[in-house]
Amino acid sequence: MGAVESPALQILPVVFLHDDVVFPGAISTVVIERPIVRAALAASPEPDARVLLAYASDGSPASAVEDCEATGVEARVLDRVVLEDGALSVTLQGLERVILGPVVEPTPVLRVVATPLDAAQVEPEDDPAPHPKIARLLSQYERLVGATDRHPKGLLGVLRNAVDTPTRLVDLLAAGVQVGYRERLPVVAAATVDAQLEAALDLVRAEFDRIRVGVEVERKTKREIDASRREYYLRQQLKTIRGELKEDDLSRREADTYAEQLDALDLDEAVSREARREIERLRHIQPSSSEYQVIKTFLDRFFALPWGRFSDESIDLPRVRQTLDEGHHGLESVKERILEFLAVRKLNPGHKGPILCFAGPPGVGKTSLGRSIADAIGRAFFRISVGGVRDEAEIRGHRRTYVGAMPGKLLNGLSRAGCMNPLLMLDEIDKIGSDQRGDPAAALLEVLDPEQNDTFTDHYFNVPFDLSNVLFLVTGNYLHDIPKPLLDRLEVISIEGYTENEKLEIARRHLLPKVVADHGLGSAPPEIRDDAVREAIRHWTREAGVRNL
Repeated sequence: MGAVESPALQILPVVFLHDDVVFPGAISTVVIERPIVRAALAASPEPDARVLLAYASDGSPASAVEDCEATGVEARVLDRVVLEDGALSVTLQGLERVILGPVVEPTPVLRVVATPLDAAQVEPEDDPAPHPKIARLLSQYERLVGATDRHPKGLLGVLRNAVDTPTRLVDLLAAGVQVGYRERLPVVAAATVDAQLEAALDLVRAEFDRIRVGVEVERKTKREIDASRREYYLRQQLKTIRGELKEDDLSRREADTYAEQLDALDLDEAVSREARREIERLRHIQPSSSEYQVIKTFLDRFFALPWGRFSDESIDLPRVRQTLDEGHHGLESVKERILEFLAVRKLNPGHKGPILCFAGPPGVGKTSLGRSIADAIGRAFFRISVGGVRDEAEIRGHRRTYVGAMPGKLLNGLSRAGCMNPLLMLDEIDKIGSDQRGDPAAALLEVLDPEQNDTFTDHYFNVPFDLSNVLFLVTGNYLHDIPKPLLDRLEVISIEGYTENEKLEIARRHLLPKVVADHGLGSAPPEIRDDAVREAIRHWTREAGVRNL
């Protein structure tokens, strides 16, 4: 694309650049943050507006023409986009080099007279022979292309077709070579063909020198790697010698122990293969190696999982009702729904029913209800608090490539519960968060979906684990704080709170005996009248639950 002609003398707003170079004939996108530069662009809001690009001489932000090179570039504004951080992304098309003339309007927007470079000075038409430096420039760029894959080989053919227009050739080459502002500045600021070609030669030579240094560094690195391989072979020979001398091999004994544990488990082929691979790695690593402890920790955690261990579930509905009544006064509709839920599980133990979500204010007994259900049906109970969790790895675990990697909360909870079918309570799910480290709520979508969680994969173990036998319960205070896709997987049971009479009965049955026992007054308990409790309920603990009471 050739340079677009413009009037001989123009008055243009000045756009100061100090880290990007737009060459004539090229289209580039630059990000503008400085107010003085944004004001210059705002002064010409029309489509295809013309501006004068002035380049800072020392690479630092400039605010005056005196701080810039005498030669700039007239450019056309093709597009403007405001970014999220408030900066302005501008797409510019370079038109031609111009001389920065006198200031015409210093404020509010700096405008100067722009005089195009003399065409005869830039591209002499009198002498049809190619400039003698063009052949050297093409030869130097060909060496650069042959030394690295960073620079496009296809540009070489384009440059050879542009030998009749030296200025165009220089601009194409400088725009195609991926170098910094200071290396490109002499090329765009050169006012004559000879100066432009000399600046382009310097640019290509400097880039070639950098590439040559990089190749030398790579060669030295390869030599160091070869030395590391030699050391590895020597260590392997030393290991063989120790085996011949019948020395104790701690890693071999540890590997044999883990292999026996693996053989005792009835695991899927994919899971067993992953564990056996880590065992074999442990067998061939010296205990003094840092990787030895990493693999051993993984295997310890792997075999701590309750593979194939189940607790005996016994759903006795009258006993469940009795347990709920003993632990919780009132909440009749909640208890009825829990009994209906358990009745279906008793009729069809394999039924993949909904995930119950107890929603209500603090202190109404959501967590204790879950513990009572687990006690009543004979399941192990484990509570996982997800409030404040912002890292997806807290749910799915960390990959073992990271230092300090560990499993997620779910499989860690199963290890603590000791069986494949505990009752896991995900507490405070409405307070789960998200940031740049991922969305834990999205990770829970798979966990709480009965159709997907039979192959849940923790990033730390990298093997599928069956969560379909786990009975999940969820608690939260405010439904509108639970992410909508997650809420769709839950059956919400609202626990609105207790009446005054219910609070009085809860205090008489549960709270007072607990407080008396906690303070060592069981042998001579004080007498607390009902009207005193009502006074506290009415005037001191105005709440939906009984936490403050």
